Amino acid sequence: MSERAVPVRVPAAERLAAEAGFRMSCTAEVGRLLRTAAAAKPGGVVAESGTGRVSVLTGDWRLLERHAPFDVFFCDGGGKRDDPERVVELLAPGGILVLDDFTPSAEWPPRFEGEVDELRLFHLTHPDLDATEVLTTPTSSAVVAARRGAPR
Repeated sequence: MSERAVPVRVPAAERLAAEAGFRMSCTAEVGRLLRTAAAAKPGGVVAESGTGRVSVLTGDWRLLERHAPFDVFFCDGGGKRDDPERVVELLAPGGILVLDDFTPSAEWPPRFEGEVDELRLFHLTHPDLDATEVLTTPTSSAVVAARRGAPR
């Protein structure tokens, strides 16, 4: 099987991250998921909470608010756990939200370490979202959601 093509900047970014000692880059599978989400919104406003490479805002995740609404929002840092409702509000109608770093659960409601995973349940049942969980590797998953309403 041939290797999947990645944008030219990805290997360079991975090299720089390794040189800086940063070990928390997303997996290649999540990278492809994000690439697909961004391709679905050409010319869209894209945000990532947790890290960035185009315009870097240093500070609390709420600095993103002035750039909202987002057509694609990869919420990998702040907001994901401390204010999930605000994360949803920052999405444009038709906007795509990606949340990763979940452990797959075959149960409903989804569970993590024996307890109901309230964060995952929040997004999967939110009245303003059409959401699903996607297996990204055999041991990890992501919640992918679209905000209801006509896209802009």
